[in-house]
Amino acid sequence: MLLGTHVSIAGGVNKAIERGDALKCTAVQIFLKNNIQWEGPPISRTQQIRYLSNLKHSSIQCVFAHGCYLVNLCSPDDNILKLSITELVDEVRRAELLRIPFIVIHPGAHGGMEIDSAVSQCSHALNTVFYRTRSCKTGILVETTSGQGSSVGWRFEQLAEIINGIKDQKRIGVCVDTCHLLTSGYDIRGRTTYRNTFREFDTVVGIKKIRAFHLNDSKTPLGSRRDRHAHIGEGYVGREAFRLLMNDERFIALPKVLETPKENGTEADRRNLKVLRNLVSKRRRS
Repeated sequence: MLLGTHVSIAGGVNKAIERGDALKCTAVQIFLKNNIQWEGPPISRTQQIRYLSNLKHSSIQCVFAHGCYLVNLCSPDDNILKLSITELVDEVRRAELLRIPFIVIHPGAHGGMEIDSAVSQCSHALNTVFYRTRSCKTGILVETTSGQGSSVGWRFEQLAEIINGIKDQKRIGVCVDTCHLLTSGYDIRGRTTYRNTFREFDTVVGIKKIRAFHLNDSKTPLGSRRDRHAHIGEGYVGREAFRLLMNDERFIALPKVLETPKENGTEADRRNLKVLRNLVSKRRRS
């Protein structure tokens, strides 16, 4: 089982592995630089070596990254779009240094642009990023969003259109966020609704495009279109949805990480991870 949480890179990317190991993670998500700045210092050769060495000797089997929050590939502002492409190219190259397989990004917000134009622009921008990093293997996962404001990616059809516009299909996929899924209007709280939602995803996007999960409960209800994460089992998603997901044979090999609120150091992460592990059936645990 590839299970873990988002961990800090404070003090250097190599420190993330130590923090993940301390929580007994087998998967972690990291930022590749300051997530609210366009630029950041490069990853030094020393950091790279220490990171890869730490990873080699850890129990963590999968590390993936979350892109900078400033990136907006759907922006109607040409300057923001240009900065976003440049930033994402830089992050792909950083990820390649660390042998990170993919970066999760939010497609962006259209800011009043026609949705079809925003989706097409996102695909074109990603194609540009992939072309400029054509020597790299690192891919990009577009995340399911809550639909807050003018954000793109809250309907399966939007994700499908973005993905269908990508030339290099091997480098594109989806990260499903459970909080965003519920608040965007897709119900996963019971066996039937869970099955129907992922059946719809398979029909519209393709279930094999899912490469990772963000495991978050929600402080707001189904269809609220608000992005407010809660601890596992303490929100509107509920434990049953996580039980179904943790035991879904289709997703066993996929990394699943928490983005739940950080409280009292690592205490909240430990508690949430324990809840998730306890939801796994005894047959699977054995």
